Amino acid sequence: MLSLLLLLPGCGIISGGRNEALDGTWRFQDFGASAGPSSGNPGLIVTMTLDAGDVSGSTGVNSYQGTYTWKANGFFKFDELAVTERGGAPAAMVFERRFLDSIEDVRSYELVDTKLRLGDGDGGELLVFAPVP
Repeated sequence: MLSLLLLLPGCGIISGGRNEALDGTWRFQDFGASAGPSSGNPGLIVTMTLDAGDVSGSTGVNSYQGTYTWKANGFFKFDELAVTERGGAPAAMVFERRFLDSIEDVRSYELVDTKLRLGDGDGGELLVFAPVP
């Protein structure tokens, strides 16, 4: 029984740390309905890499990095994100602000049909990502 308990956290089944299903690089697909009306992506490539509680990525204008917490019950929250401060075209900056505001509101995750869906914790969808092969 003790060996089973030692294996579970390493597999990411309980919470925090590594989660084989979440860990990897994801590409932003779309905003969910809870993020408000979509103004469209002005052609930015937005990515997110999750690795055992660490997150890094690109908003298409700036880079971001920090940490996140997840639990097996679907809880997910970004913690302590740092973002570079380069400027971009006005439409790109509006898009980036919406993306970063949505990330701050994330409180849940769900993996459906290979997509990572990040939600607000009340059942609303904020961000949708697809895996990068």
